[in-house]
Amino acid sequence: MKRTIKGEPGVDIKDLKALIIIDDEGELYHKGAEVEYDFYIETGKTLLFEMKLHPEKNDINNFIIKARSFEKVKKVKPELYLIALSLDKEVIKQAKRAGVKLIGPATKDQK
Repeated sequence: MKRTIKGEPGVDIKDLKALIIIDDEGELYHKGAEVEYDFYIETGKTLLFEMKLHPEKNDINNFIIKARSFEKVKKVKPELYLIALSLDKEVIKQAKRAGVKLIGPATKDQK
């Protein structure tokens, strides 16, 4: 089964990888905290995905912080994608400023 992510033709479902990192140093949360990444794909470049039903602005900030930890562990800077069921204007603006690509319902602000 193949699904297409815009700009990434024919990504195979088996290419999706989950990841949990233990925050041994307490850099993100507290020592020993499990930092869970929804999934990522490596297709010559690395795409990191976060999923939220209705993200808020702080979810964008948290995703960027998690992405820095991912980059440190995996030694690669990922492209960031947020998948959402609904998006409000402030989240869209925050994501654009932060370089996070959005996947979700189109709004007039995204067109």
